[in-house]
Amino acid sequence: METPREIRYWVIKTREGRGGRDYWDRFFNEGVIAVGWEDILVRPLQATLQQLETSVREAYHGENRQYGARVIKRFISIAIDDRVLICRGYAPNQIHNVYVYGFATVTGSFYDDAASDWWAFKHTVDIRPIERFVSLSIVRQSLDRQSLLQTLHEVGRVGFQQLESQLP
Repeated sequence: METPREIRYWVIKTREGRGGRDYWDRFFNEGVIAVGWEDILVRPLQATLQQLETSVREAYHGENRQYGARVIKRFISIAIDDRVLICRGYAPNQIHNVYVYGFATVTGSFYDDAASDWWAFKHTVDIRPIERFVSLSIVRQSLDRQSLLQTLHEVGRVGFQQLESQLP
């Protein structure tokens, strides 16, 4: 008998790094979570980390190729039934509250939506929208993170569930 896989917990931002454009409406309307770097020339599922790094460097001059490649690989590893907090993120020196869009349960495996007119790397999800500001101190304490500036973070189960239980 196969041992059940342990559910993992994630935080994903909806804003692109370069232009700051927010894709929450796309996440919600399509029922997905997504990440960028769609201009890379290799297909992420078949590519090694080194191939991804090279492709990120070639497609996005000036971007941190190792960071981009790692985000894509981590995003691919998100599995069905994993839980995701969708938010704007926050800086280490931030003083204002955090905008939380919602919580999601992953319902579909990674796919490359090459025909998409926005971010191409996606997972289907079931989203429970929150769409409100949440106390920065509550988010920091629950997730044990001083910053959520990066695109994707894996976080602990207890803190994630604690935060979710506080947001009706």
